[in-house]
Amino acid sequence: MKKIALFLIVSFLVITVTGCKTLEQKREDIMKEYATTYFNNHMIGIEPENGTQITVIQVTINMLKNVNELKREEQYNLSKLFGCKGESRVDLTIDPKTQNIEKYEFHLICE
Repeated sequence: MKKIALFLIVSFLVITVTGCKTLEQKREDIMKEYATTYFNNHMIGIEPENGTQITVIQVTINMLKNVNELKREEQYNLSKLFGCKGESRVDLTIDPKTQNIEKYEFHLICE
């Protein structure tokens, strides 16, 4: 009986600890999703005037707010990022040939 109880307690703790993301991880997941959507809808294929290739693009919470204010079909639920400043951003590293996102770097300024 003790072994069963111990097994249940250990199993519960393992599931609880490994299944729970921190608030920071949740915010990063949300920003990753929103930044990817923003990039695909507004920035893919944009080329600078001087002919150089863009390799890093920044997407900020303020940029997402601007889309919401324009009342477009795409809307971002920024309440999920409550407590984060508008300057919070994700840097997207872009492959200039394929226009695919290769890396995400988070710079979140949150309470």
